Amino acid sequence: MEDRRKFFRFDSPVNIRYASQRNKRKWKTLTKNISREGFSLSSERRLQEEDMLKLEFDIPNDKTPVFATGMVVWARENKRGRKKSYDAGIRFTNITGTDRGRILEHAYRKWLDLNNYKVKV
Repeated sequence: MEDRRKFFRFDSPVNIRYASQRNKRKWKTLTKNISREGFSLSSERRLQEEDMLKLEFDIPNDKTPVFATGMVVWARENKRGRKKSYDAGIRFTNITGTDRGRILEHAYRKWLDLNNYKVKV
């Protein structure tokens, strides 16, 4: 299968709350990976392609959450493990450049930590 991604994805978990614009209930989960254009997540809740989501990211050591909106571009059942879960890919549809930078900076630093890279400053 050909990978059509335009941007590098950081395998970096970030706490996120989301709600479908059709259903106002908020759900919590972690991102699986993040890129400039979007992210993927795993959830107990099944998402539908083209669902519009209100998003709220919690960046560690940052008191202000990142707010954005996104659209589900793919969704499928996760067949691994005993507990039923669902994976989905979300494309950002509305996020400020500053907030995009905050998420990517955190994801990059977390990715470096997880992969034992040391950055000289």
